[in-house]
Amino acid sequence: MAPFKETRLRLLSSALLIGLALHASAARAADDGTGIAIIADGPGPRNLEILQIFHQEIRDLLGEEFRVTFTNDGLIEADWTVAGVNAAFDVAFADPAVDVVVGLGLLASHELCGRGPLAKPAVAPFVVDPEAQGLPLVGGKSGVKNLSYVTSISQLKRDFETFREVVDFRKLTMIVSSTTAAAIPELGERARRIGAGIGIEVTVVPTGLSGEEALAALPPNTEAVYLAPLIRMSGQEFDKLVAGFIDRRLPSFSLLGRREVERGVLAGLTPESEFPRLARRTAINIQRMLLGEDGGSIAVHFSNEERLSLNVATARAIGARPSWSVLTVADRVDDERREVVRTLSIGQAAHEAILVNLDLLAAESAVQAGAQDVNVTRSFLLPQLDVSARGILIDQDQASQSLGQAAERTLEGSVTLNQLLYADDAWANFDIEKHLQIGRERARDQLRLDIGQAAATAYLNVLRAKTAERIQKDNLERTQANLDLARARESVGYSGPGEVYRWEGEIARQRRTVIEVNSLRNIAEIELNRLLHRPLEEPFALEDTDLDDPDVGIPDERLVRYLGDKWSFGILREFMSIVARENSPELQVLEESIAAQERVHEAASRSFFIPTIGLAGALNHTFTRRGEGSDGVLTPEDTDWNVGVQASLPIFSGAGRLAEKRSAQASLDDLTTQREAIAERVEQRLRSAMHRAGASFAAIELSRASAEAAHKNLDLVLDSYAKGILTILDLLDAQNTSLVAESEAATSVYDFLINLLEVERAAGYLSCVSDAAEKAALIDRLERFRKEREGP
Repeated sequence: MAPFKETRLRLLSSALLIGLALHASAARAADDGTGIAIIADGPGPRNLEILQIFHQEIRDLLGEEFRVTFTNDGLIEADWTVAGVNAAFDVAFADPAVDVVVGLGLLASHELCGRGPLAKPAVAPFVVDPEAQGLPLVGGKSGVKNLSYVTSISQLKRDFETFREVVDFRKLTMIVSSTTAAAIPELGERARRIGAGIGIEVTVVPTGLSGEEALAALPPNTEAVYLAPLIRMSGQEFDKLVAGFIDRRLPSFSLLGRREVERGVLAGLTPESEFPRLARRTAINIQRMLLGEDGGSIAVHFSNEERLSLNVATARAIGARPSWSVLTVADRVDDERREVVRTLSIGQAAHEAILVNLDLLAAESAVQAGAQDVNVTRSFLLPQLDVSARGILIDQDQASQSLGQAAERTLEGSVTLNQLLYADDAWANFDIEKHLQIGRERARDQLRLDIGQAAATAYLNVLRAKTAERIQKDNLERTQANLDLARARESVGYSGPGEVYRWEGEIARQRRTVIEVNSLRNIAEIELNRLLHRPLEEPFALEDTDLDDPDVGIPDERLVRYLGDKWSFGILREFMSIVARENSPELQVLEESIAAQERVHEAASRSFFIPTIGLAGALNHTFTRRGEGSDGVLTPEDTDWNVGVQASLPIFSGAGRLAEKRSAQASLDDLTTQREAIAERVEQRLRSAMHRAGASFAAIELSRASAEAAHKNLDLVLDSYAKGILTILDLLDAQNTSLVAESEAATSVYDFLINLLEVERAAGYLSCVSDAAEKAALIDRLERFRKEREGP
């Protein structure tokens, strides 16, 4: 009997303390205010964090309308027992200053739902499984006066299924708080039934406050661990528990999701936004009841947001190898191998590509080689000086019979000088090579523009691909929420299992789409790395860009007005066409080719009447005579020299010169025609690019408006679908329309900037590699051009 008396005494003491706290709170509350009592299962290290989220959402929604006050400084903590929690509820329902009661915790929510008809509105936001817990559920509602609760019907099953997608296992240990296990034993049974239905053997292990004790309680055959909320466990002990899983190479999965994945748990589905969403739903239910709606008529289903989080460092430590489909859709936490080593802006990317791109370096080498070709042709116009030496050895008989004219051994040398006084073909070659060299430089400039544009475009394509991937992942999460909603509709009789299967098929299709867009992002990143001559799969971070980006956006607000009406846009196109013809490296290359060909034609014409004139001189000297036929004495006759001027003019060369002249003229005509054709193509490219840019600029605001309208429509359809008014086809259509509109809106700026780069390239410059002065000068020139067109 002693223990029973001690328990009664403890309960009476708890009730007395809670009553005093509520009485003090009531004295402080205004008579016409709304008092809210929040009852927690018991003291815990995470209570304050969760409480702040609920307070914020309730105040934001109800504060001004209902002048909300919270009893006992916002939270009443029970003692982690069923009796203690119910004692707190007894006092709260009896307190006249309390208008609404909230059960904050699994135990509090469970006990609140089991109290039957309530005297005051109450919300239980932490119901795991009403069927397993034996809680009231009639047509998707509690059916109990003043009782509203919130539950996600299939969270355990989804967690188990997702966990097994991450790693394969058959024997799962589920760790739960000992207080929850004792108060709600049905949850363990429910987990075992769900596991058995998908081929998993579930063992439930209750735990208290110690991580080491929880590790010691793990069955030897454990292959994976599932963590229910361990609210009572301190952060230090929780970290010990997770470290123990890693040491044992056990994969782990958290019901609370991202928060615990960041602390080392392998994976989880619940995003960080889930607690605020749950708190917001609680606040909405309170508002509806305060406005007169009975809590028993409020739907209990809560559609979870799902975003798989995966701790890559933990996966590596335990040897887990998740599949591509998992890695593609997961938010990666602690991914050391993808640590960003550099961050780029679009201007930096363009500049770096121009400096290090291999194609451009090869073109630069060609330009340097061409400069030496110019020097080679110049050398023929300069003096040519040669030195030679000759040693002669003849037989003795021949020398003796030469009568002194040829010595047996002779050493002699000579110096010769040749200088073209005038040779039109040599000068023509020099002039032609200079023009060709300028053409090579302009071709290099053309490639520089192409590489800069390619790098900037690749940069924008990476941003666009990342945006597309994010949108597809968000759409996948939305579809997962719709699947949960379909299951809720099935549970209340709004639909049959066909809708669930349809959404499951849709999820599979969308996961495939996410994998595809992820591969497109990887391909875009590889392309950018190639242009920057970096390791092809080296990770990097990109600064986002928009219309205000000084490197690639609209450089001056004055330019915006030229995109606003048809007449101004026509002025802009006319001006940019002039700029394109002036700056186009393609035209400049051809102009140098034409200049070179004109010199070829000129040389061919002059060859009929201009001679080649040259100066030639030589100095010869005999250094020694030895042997038979020589007296060994050198005389002045042994040194001689000569100098002369020669002019030559071919008279007839088989009509070859005439053919050369005609060929040169034909080639010149060909190049001239090519220049006209290229000029047309340059202007066509410019004007076409400008029309695309103008259309994509206008599409930015229109696509945003379309996305906003599609999103609002989706919200309406989703609400009607949840109420059983519309069908799955209506929701699929609305969701797909919203997806397309959101994708177009999110990428519209990138589309315009890519088109703007094409305009700049067609005009022969790139703003991302130009300085501010050049950009301002161009806009100033445009303004003057506009005034000239407008006239006085």
